Amino acid sequence: MENESFAIKTINADPNQTQLLLEGLLVIRNAAILKKEFLSALNNSQNLALIIKDVAKIDISFLQLMVALQKSAAIAEKNLSFEIESPKVKSVIENSGLPNNVAINFNA
Repeated sequence: MENESFAIKTINADPNQTQLLLEGLLVIRNAAILKKEFLSALNNSQNLALIIKDVAKIDISFLQLMVALQKSAAIAEKNLSFEIESPKVKSVIENSGLPNNVAINFNA
């Protein structure tokens, strides 16, 4: 799914492993669309990896979405991972205290 302010690109999609690449604006105005796409991918795969790269802006709504998605994955007994490839996002996440609550891999 692409839009003028952000993109969600499916790198791999199968019932065992799905990888989504996120780019652009991860902000409140895109939260509903992001949530819908994430839950759909999680429902269709046992393992979901969100790769966050080339982010122009991120806000608290995306961090809240990360926590909610982690909880949904745990309830559904599915695996969710976040791979952060953006130094900007890494900094925001580290300063938020989120790594203590959500499994995150930093590649930035």
